[in-house]
Amino acid sequence: MEQEINIAQVSVKNSDTDYDLITLHEFLKKSAGERTELVMQKRIEFINYQGGKIPLLEALKAITALIKKLREEGKFFTSVG
Repeated sequence: MEQEINIAQVSVKNSDTDYDLITLHEFLKKSAGERTELVMQKRIEFINYQGGKIPLLEALKAITALIKKLREEGKFFTSVG
């Protein structure tokens, strides 16, 4: 079963009061290490098209499936680069 990507934006916490909203595309352009660090530090939240928060595990599964699909199609680097 393929995960549907419903991630509209990624909220990146810079401080207690400062957040950046970036697109999923911008998030995927970050290195794998940087993405992992943001997740481990609990500095990101994923937001769906309705404006609601997506549970972290659900979002990570969807992103992992998307990256795998793009790699299989040979499009990962061209689509995010």
